[in-house]
Amino acid sequence: MSDKPLGECPRCRAPVEKLLSRFHACVIETSDEVIATEKRVSDYEKDGRWSHAAELADKAGMDNRARENYKKAGYDM
Repeated sequence: MSDKPLGECPRCRAPVEKLLSRFHACVIETSDEVIATEKRVSDYEKDGRWSHAAELADKAGMDNRARENYKKAGYDM
């Protein structure tokens, strides 16, 4: 954002035109608790402790990840 605007393309040297467009930006902040929970789930997965990872992911509302881990643990889903 702080760079000066280009006057020409650095590759082909053609003139550059400014094009304005609308866009929406979104910043999502993740709490320390959520980050810690995701790390614990990842650690369980790395250790092959699928049922532990599934239970924790399920409690944390990580539905798809919980379902995948339950399947890996041998539960019929």
